[in-house]
Amino acid sequence: MEATKLAKRKQWPVPFSQTEPHFTFNNWLKFFSVVLFTYLLFYTRNPIGGFFNMSGTTFLNVANGWTRAVVVFGGVLYCAIIFAGAVWAAGWDGLSQLFASFRWRDICYVFAYGILYLIATTLGGILGDLVPIRFGVDFVNTLEAAQFGNLGAFSLISFRAFFMTLATQLTAVMIFLASQQLFSRLAIKHRRWALFLTYLLALAVTAVVTTTPLAPHVFVNIASGLVAQLPLYWVYRRSRNILVVTLSAFILMHVMIGLAVMLG
Repeated sequence: MEATKLAKRKQWPVPFSQTEPHFTFNNWLKFFSVVLFTYLLFYTRNPIGGFFNMSGTTFLNVANGWTRAVVVFGGVLYCAIIFAGAVWAAGWDGLSQLFASFRWRDICYVFAYGILYLIATTLGGILGDLVPIRFGVDFVNTLEAAQFGNLGAFSLISFRAFFMTLATQLTAVMIFLASQQLFSRLAIKHRRWALFLTYLLALAVTAVVTTTPLAPHVFVNIASGLVAQLPLYWVYRRSRNILVVTLSAFILMHVMIGLAVMLG
C-alpha cells in the first residue's frame, strides 16, 4: 500500500500529465493570460498598482486602519486573481491536485527547501552580479523595506507577503508543468533530455515573470534564477504540494527579517 502511494505521488497531476487527459493550449492560455493581467495590474505604472504598492514612507507615516487594510487586501487580491486563473483553466479538481495531502515527511522538505533555497539564492545572487547593469534602483522607500521599521509593520507586510508568495509559487509550478508537458511530447524518446529542457525553460520563464520593481533587471533575474529556483521544483516534485514550497520560502525569509528587526 505504501509503495502504491509513493508511486502515485511521483506521477504528475492528471490535468498536467504526459498522457490523456492533459491541458490543451487553451487551458494554458487561460491561466497565463490571467498571470499576465495580474502582472500588468500590480507591477506597472497604473493607478491600481500604485494604490496597492504604496511607498514605504507613506505606509510608515500614514499607518492608519485604512492603510493597513489596503496593504493586506492587495496581497489577498493578487493571490485570489492568480488562483481564479488556475480554477478557470483547471477547475477546482485540477487545482486541488496541485496540493497533495500533507505528510509528516513534508516537514522535512520544508526545512530542506529552506536551507537549499538560502544556498541557491546566495549562489544565484553571485551569478546575477556577473551581469552588468547600467542603472540602479532605490529600494529604501519600497513597501517591502518598510517592514524593517518596526514589528507592527513587519507583521502586517509579512501577512501580505504570504499571499504574494503563494501566488508566485503557484505560477512558478504551473510554468514548470507547462514546460514538462511541452518537452515530454517533443522529446518523448529522450526522457532525460526532456526533463533537462523542462527545468531550463521553466527556470528562465519564471525568472522573467518575477521581474518586478523590486527585481527590475530581467537578465540578472534569469542568471540568478537558473540556480535560485532549482530547489523549488525539486521540493515540489517530492511533495506535490505548492503549500510546502510556499511555507519553506516564506518561513526562512521572514524569520531572518524578523530577527533583523528585533535585533536592529
